[in-house]
Amino acid sequence: MRIADVMTLEPVTIAPEATLEQAAHRMDEQQVRHLPVVEDGRVIGVLSDRQVLERTGWLPAALAPAAWRHVREAMGAAPPLAAPHDDLDSAAVEQVLRGLGCLFVVDENELVGTVSELDLLKLYLDRCTETWLEEDEPPVADHMTEEPLVVVEPGTSLDEAMEVRRSIDIRHLPVVEDGALVGMLSDRDLRRAIGRGQPGSLCVETIMSAPPTTVGPRDSLTRAARLLYDQKISTLPVLDHGRLVGLLSLTDALDRCMESVRSRGSERAKQSPPG
Repeated sequence: MRIADVMTLEPVTIAPEATLEQAAHRMDEQQVRHLPVVEDGRVIGVLSDRQVLERTGWLPAALAPAAWRHVREAMGAAPPLAAPHDDLDSAAVEQVLRGLGCLFVVDENELVGTVSELDLLKLYLDRCTETWLEEDEPPVADHMTEEPLVVVEPGTSLDEAMEVRRSIDIRHLPVVEDGALVGMLSDRDLRRAIGRGQPGSLCVETIMSAPPTTVGPRDSLTRAARLLYDQKISTLPVLDHGRLVGLLSLTDALDRCMESVRSRGSERAKQSPPG
């Protein structure tokens, strides 16, 4: 299958001279985590929501106008680019190995589309159901990030939560009260709160996602992956008899799906008669 068969056309882009405030608003409006930086029709870099957060200090323009510099100052180098006719499997492997989270597709040096992790997850889910026998489906427990997990409490302030997020460099924080999971807090939640001028003393329970969607450690990875895709989320908390025991990310699920499809492809190639 080719990249062109699954890519999203008319991708959301940003100009290098746009402000980081404009970029942040565009990411929120379009629900994307990466923006290709385009100048004269060519991709010259990539801007992630994490780069926006790091450069702005998580502050709105009204509070820290000096922090809202231009995209050109914050963007990363242009990632490896794919062509519409490239094989999807090889491009997907490159994407996951490099941790891009998104693939940019160019034709004659012009950006023509993007492929997100969710796009790939949906495709590989359909293909994985053909490769796994029901009794052989891997459980969530085999691929989740296990304890010890870093958590915050509902009464944790936004300032404290931001410091935790910075110190351990993770995108999602489980919110736990008396040992029970009560919500999930993402860096996007924090960015929106601070960007709206909400005080750092505010408690995370006012902005967390609750109740969170969860899975169990013995649930099939396919079921968990479909939840990630259907709800357009990137992390699922894993509960065992009500206790938080792990986190399953979209990348975890996608990596396993790809591994299965590649393995099955290799088996079929070995079984095929030569010539």
